[in-house]
Amino acid sequence: MVKTDPAGSKPGFLARHLPAMTVTFSDVHGVRQHRVSPFGRLILGGILLGAFAWTTIATTTILLNGYDATAPASEAQALRTAYEARLATLIEERDALKAELAGRVSLLSDAEGSLLRQQQEIMSLSADVSEQGQSVTILRNQLGGLQTARDSADADARILTQKLAVLQLVLNEGLGGQSDVATTIDTIATALAETAARRDEYAADAVALNERIVDIELEQELNRQRQDRMLTQLEGAVRLTLVPLENILKRVGLDVDQILESVQRNYSGTGGLSSDFVSATPDGSGADPVALRVSAIMESLDQVAMLSIAVNRTPLGIPVFGSYRHTSSFGMRSGRMHKGTDLAGATGTTIVASADGVVSFAGRQSGFGNLIKIRHDFGFETYYAHLNSIGVTVGERVTRGQRIGGMGTTGRSSGVHLHYEIHLNGEAIDPMTYIRVGRDVF
Repeated sequence: MVKTDPAGSKPGFLARHLPAMTVTFSDVHGVRQHRVSPFGRLILGGILLGAFAWTTIATTTILLNGYDATAPASEAQALRTAYEARLATLIEERDALKAELAGRVSLLSDAEGSLLRQQQEIMSLSADVSEQGQSVTILRNQLGGLQTARDSADADARILTQKLAVLQLVLNEGLGGQSDVATTIDTIATALAETAARRDEYAADAVALNERIVDIELEQELNRQRQDRMLTQLEGAVRLTLVPLENILKRVGLDVDQILESVQRNYSGTGGLSSDFVSATPDGSGADPVALRVSAIMESLDQVAMLSIAVNRTPLGIPVFGSYRHTSSFGMRSGRMHKGTDLAGATGTTIVASADGVVSFAGRQSGFGNLIKIRHDFGFETYYAHLNSIGVTVGERVTRGQRIGGMGTTGRSSGVHLHYEIHLNGEAIDPMTYIRVGRDVF
């Protein structure tokens, strides 16, 4: 039992708020009382409050320590699992793209070989058709000569027949010597028989020539049809190669005609067929349609070759060979223009040239750290910044996919990554536009 002291004379401040109290204990030994002064109550309350505070803080600390020990570990494990899954996906995509690229390269090689063989066969067929046309012309001339000879033989036969009839009439009337008449008749009959034999021979030759002409014309028509099918296949194959290459350059905003003109100044192709061949028809009447088609195909193949060169010299390749993740895009960032794209990966990850070109800078430059610049055709220049190593020198000519350095974090960098920029005629443009198009090509 606890009792407070009754009111006394003017208690102090502590006594007014914490008056003395008597604590009564009752047990088997009897009743005992213990008086607790205001100061004692204050000390006791402080002890109890301190014990409560300590218990609360200790419990909270234990809980927080337990959470801190488990939460970050679980979060880190989750992030690691997600990163490994993403890395595995990227590796699979890379392997699939490599396999697809190998398949496309093989198909392109086969197609080029087939195109070359078909071109040679078409040229051979064109020569055969021209030769057959000349043969038909010669045979027709021979046929005309045989027909003339036959007509002459027919005329001679008619004349001899008339003479024979006249002589027969004279013989019948008994004019002249019978022996002379008989001799004359025999001579005329012999000449008539020879003329008839020549006429029959000429007629047989004419029939044979006609049959030969029909056979040659049939063979010539079959060759023309075969030639037309091959030309159609070649035209289709060229279109299947040419149109995608044109679309690639158009998707990144380049003028195909200007690109072709630029490449053509430094490239020598087949140039089509000579004007002599194009105009060499069997009858000399004008341009040969087949030769014109072959010439157009050859010119299209020149365009394919030139556009292939242009694609290799345009920065469409991915500048990182290996696993990476896209961490920052082109555009405004924290109030400043970010002129490139950031691709993060492990230290030393291989950095490659995104197109054929010439190294214009290789060294350290302020915030870029270790920096490589490569100048390409058509006004392009690419930047590769924050490298931990540089593997090329100024003036060196590099090809698309060639290793030029390793990924690092030199200069003003918050972590290991490649800062990659593309400049066109001195103006920075979004590299991801070119990287996305390049994924469909390489």
